[in-house]
Formats: sequence, structure tokens, C-alpha cells
Amino acid sequence: MEETIVSMFPQPENKYSMKKIFLLALFAGAVLASCEKEEIGGTATMPLSGEWICTSYYSDTVSADVINWKFFYGYSEVYTFNTAENIPSEMWINDEGFWFTQCKVNCSVDDMTFGSKDSIFDDVIYGTRAKIWGGKITPGGAIAPGSGSKVDKIEYYAQFEDDIAGGGPFSTTYYLVGYRRTGFESDENTEKTDWELPEQH
Repeated sequence: MEETIVSMFPQPENKYSMKKIFLLALFAGAVLASCEKEEIGGTATMPLSGEWICTSYYSDTVSADVINWKFFYGYSEVYTFNTAENIPSEMWINDEGFWFTQCKVNCSVDDMTFGSKDSIFDDVIYGTRAKIWGGKITPGGAIAPGSGSKVDKIEYYAQFEDDIAGGGPFSTTYYLVGYRRTGFESDENTEKTDWELPEQH
């Protein structure tokens, strides 16, 4: 009876054959998965896209060549991401936690820049307008304050149509500068305050 059972369930000729088949199947699956990722690819504005932790400054000397920057608000989050058209010449910028605007701005992936001093951009959240210019992302241009990690830096200037406290629409210039979010807890909810501020805008 025992011999009959053995003959009904024959053992593989090589005791490692099933293991080899399993490993080959696993390898094939990994190759297919990597191919699928490559086909999907990144967005057209991926080098400019990200989550940023920014510090904000302001100056009411709009036309002056030398700016007296003053600390404004502190920690704020800024998001940059591709538009639905997914083209390398425009992106969204959302300054959540600062002015709460979201504008579609022009950009250049090759130059790592965004915004235009001669343009006014529509805010899709509150229906007002904003000026955004001098936007630049510098790879490895910042040190995160908590972890000490070397990360990308973002900076740009902004004025807002509904900013009437300083003397009327677009009357105050803001400078936002920040670092790419690291994911480390020590870098969360922490503004970096030792930025070298620009003399001109």
C-alpha cells in the first residue's frame, strides 16, 4: 500500500527543481514589474515637483533695489506638481499654509525655474490673482534643519491681489525659501531660519 501511494505522487528527479522553478517565476515577475514602471515613467515636471517646507519673509519696498527683508510667518508648506496636460512648460504651485493660493505658472525644467515677473496668475482656490516670479529650484542647495540632510532648495517671490493691508493689491513683496521635505520627523513642522536672503528681486 505504501509503494502504491509513492507511485501515485512521484518525487521530482532533482530535489532542487521546484525551487529553481519558483525562483525563475519570481525573477520573471520582478522583470515585468520593472518594465511596467519604466513604461509609466515620471511626470513632465518631475524635477520641479515636490513638497517643500518654506520660511516666508516680506518687504514693502516694492521698487527698491535693496530689500529690507523681515521675517513674516515662519513655517509653511508649498507643493509643486504637474498640470493635467503634463507638459514641461507649466506646473501648479500651491502655497498651503501661507497665502493658500494655487496658481498654474510657467516653468522650465531645463533651467529649473518658474514664474514670470511680467505675468499675473489666476488663483483657482479663491478666484483672485497673484504675481509669482524669480522661482528657482537648486538641487542640493539646502541643509534640512533637523536631520542635517542635504536636499533641494526652492525660492520665489510673490505678490497678491487680495493683500490690501500693506496699501493695496500687490503692494507687498514676499520671499519664500525652503527645502524639499525629507520625511524625517526632526524636519517636520520646522522652519529653517538661517537662509541667506537676496538683496534684489
